[in-house]
Amino acid sequence: MSKTNLNYYATDKEIFDILMSSKLKLSETTLLNIAKDRGILYSNHNDRDSLSNIISLLPHDFNDLNSILDKSESGNRSEKSTSVIFNPISLSDIKEVSNNYRDDESTEEKIIITQQDNEISVKIEYTEIDYTKTRLIQRRTKEAEIKFIKKDDKIIARLPANDRARKILADLQNKIEEKLKTQITKEIISLENINDPVLRTKFFTQLISSIDDFKLETVTSLKIESNQFDETPELEDDQDIEEAKSQMLSAVKNVLLKGNNLLSTPEYQQLRSKGFYISSIIWRSKQSSDPYAIYEFEAGFDDPFKCKNFKYNIRGIFTLNKHEYVKRIKSVSQAEQQLLLSIIEESASRNFQTICKEHENPEGT
Repeated sequence: MSKTNLNYYATDKEIFDILMSSKLKLSETTLLNIAKDRGILYSNHNDRDSLSNIISLLPHDFNDLNSILDKSESGNRSEKSTSVIFNPISLSDIKEVSNNYRDDESTEEKIIITQQDNEISVKIEYTEIDYTKTRLIQRRTKEAEIKFIKKDDKIIARLPANDRARKILADLQNKIEEKLKTQITKEIISLENINDPVLRTKFFTQLISSIDDFKLETVTSLKIESNQFDETPELEDDQDIEEAKSQMLSAVKNVLLKGNNLLSTPEYQQLRSKGFYISSIIWRSKQSSDPYAIYEFEAGFDDPFKCKNFKYNIRGIFTLNKHEYVKRIKSVSQAEQQLLLSIIEESASRNFQTICKEHENPEGT
């Protein structure tokens, strides 16, 4: 059943709020240009508050409003991905269940299903409401694409690393299990049951150094967590409670390091010796087949303390200009991004299995 979009209008107060809430995107210069595009010239000496006020009082049609909303949005930073490996399951089962999910009258999302070779794409358009934002940008249309990729005897489900996409995938999984009348086995990368900080760190150090056809260049960002932060001492009286609160306030829960070659810095080595472990990392690598380009990758856990909800991203590429690399990172093409994501997935899955075996058999026998 098709759903119609809600009709609404924007008051001058709501337009003023959006103009004032996006200082970096809607600067004084941008506000002057908005007015100039409509044939109105204001003084360069007008401050941001007065410009927002007089512009908000102008008539705004649908296109005017959309233009302001587009200018207020953040840059096109690609959303991080996550993946789940299913076995056994077939693409035909996935397609049938996805079609039924799309045709379900109770489903509010707009769903487009396509298939190409050994891959099925389920693209969902949905509405998300964020009440922390001003009214005009509380309700925004978003899109999540879940790709089911057949590789050997497994199905890799790649999806955006957000709660809505995870819920949709869980719904599809439940419907497939109902159809097959059996429970599907799945692999999700999570170190929740592995509390050893050495193994948690090893997962990341092996990940960045074992990507096929890539050689590690440098690590530029590390988020490091303390594995001691959940320990709560036994308390006897109110004085002990206050002392414990004071100690907790001074305790270091996590540390964010930025720079170059961070794994070899004394600061990181000192934290590592005190039981800290890596929970997210940004690194750069050169591709063996193209040594004149440096790719920047990112991987980490949504829940850094439990090390679950693994996510990753291809941040972009630095190309060589004459004899030096450009300082500004460029986005990779969609096709190249999908290829690089699959390489990250393979390395992450391989190293996850290795870490699990080491955890189960620490003696190596």
